[in-house]
Amino acid sequence: MRILEKSPCAFLSNCEIWRVRPDTIDTELQIFIVGPEGSWPEETRFGVTFATDAEQFGNMVPNMVRTLTTFGDVYPSYTVSIGYAPTSAQAYSVQRTRDLTPTEWPAYSAFFTEALNEPTVLPTGKALDFLNFIIDELQPELNAAYPINLQDSTLVGHDLGGLFTLFAFLNRPEAFQNYLAISPALWWAESALINLAQDTTASTLSPKSKLYLCAGALEAQHPTKSLVSALPEDLQAKLPQGILRPDIAGHIHRLEAALAPWKTQGLTLHTATIPNETQGSVIGSGLSQGLRALNSLTEIYGG
Repeated sequence: MRILEKSPCAFLSNCEIWRVRPDTIDTELQIFIVGPEGSWPEETRFGVTFATDAEQFGNMVPNMVRTLTTFGDVYPSYTVSIGYAPTSAQAYSVQRTRDLTPTEWPAYSAFFTEALNEPTVLPTGKALDFLNFIIDELQPELNAAYPINLQDSTLVGHDLGGLFTLFAFLNRPEAFQNYLAISPALWWAESALINLAQDTTASTLSPKSKLYLCAGALEAQHPTKSLVSALPEDLQAKLPQGILRPDIAGHIHRLEAALAPWKTQGLTLHTATIPNETQGSVIGSGLSQGLRALNSLTEIYGG
């Protein structure tokens, strides 16, 4: 990874923005690194929360962590939000769909390509490359530059980011100790990740990790249908099934069942359906409840 530029952040204190060029991903990324406020002994090392989709969460995650820290709900920590450089040739939606999905889905690629009127088929299923970048390239650079403790780390994501968080948990669980998946897009590729969970728990021992899964109780009122209705009818017909009204809560229950063998081996798992929240509004409450739960899951939620 090459660090192309480091600059201060204009909208958050104790914040630095890195523009980087990964060795294994053909794009430029923008990393928002926010440290805890206040004065601390020089030898202090802090936990760190990694979040996908800095375009959405560049402000939200660090502000939530700071608010919870102020009121004594969580320990002070660093936050690292990963997004795409504004100079990137492709749109944010295109790049996140490529990098956060663990499985290629040709039917979705075809629909997505036509919907965006792209000249070439848009790729999907590159989550492993993105995960390897975070673990093998980004984490060592951050560890050298900041007083962080990578043995006290959390990965957070929503929607496709939640799907990516779960993929990371199943694929390289040792890289983070805590995982927070908010409204994960488990509908992706006909629930391929749930199948992966079943295979993984049957063939490997559980990591000593904490996983918090949540969704909004009102997610059945999914806004995608109204958005898709604006598309031409022939294009609507090409949309893969399961996207218009995904059963997020049902998928989470299925995933919980798939992970059941690991709960007897060391996995600490909590799932929640949060009342009165939609797919979008659940982000804030999911962050608040999930970050608190992962700091002290047994004390707050009774295991």
